[in-house]
Amino acid sequence: MSKHIVSISDEDGKAFKITVSIGFLGSSIGSWHSLEVGRIRYTQGKVLYMDETEGFFGSFLSRHILLFDSPQSQNYGMRLNDYYGFAGVNDQGMGYLYQPWVLDFKPYRISWALMDWEL
Repeated sequence: MSKHIVSISDEDGKAFKITVSIGFLGSSIGSWHSLEVGRIRYTQGKVLYMDETEGFFGSFLSRHILLFDSPQSQNYGMRLNDYYGFAGVNDQGMGYLYQPWVLDFKPYRISWALMDWEL
């Protein structure tokens, strides 16, 4: 299990932190928890991988993660692009935060960055 603190920032410079836990070797499921309240509507949920391209090399070299509001939910509200790569979790990237999740944060384009290497 890999667990990291990730900082999420919008285009206006607002930020909040979450933890992201994922299984070894690209396991398809994990979880996330917010370390701060007030920026987004939800405080925890499940994480699933999303392959950017089809085929072995596309899914092996670059995987996005989708953050859901509960283990049962089928609708994700945040996407962290290129979170997992060939060598493991990447240091930073871009993504999206969708309007239904927003409280005090600018929706749509976000950036993310690892705040640690592993908890």
